[in-house]
Amino acid sequence: MYVYFIEKDLHMTVFDEDKRDLVSCSVKNFNLHEDLAQLDYMFCDKTGTLTQNELIFKAFKIVGASCAN
Repeated sequence: MYVYFIEKDLHMTVFDEDKRDLVSCSVKNFNLHEDLAQLDYMFCDKTGTLTQNELIFKAFKIVGASCAN
């Protein structure tokens, strides 16, 4: 089913100057779209605004010594 939509997508069509014809996408391998179908989690922002996620260093500990920010 995916192959049909990928190959018929007008955004995946280009004009070939040499052949002077439209050339559409041709699926040769099924692995990529099958891998994409294996998504377990998709994160999205319900409000539609972009959020900024920050990773802030707070502390680390090595056996016998520690450092805090």
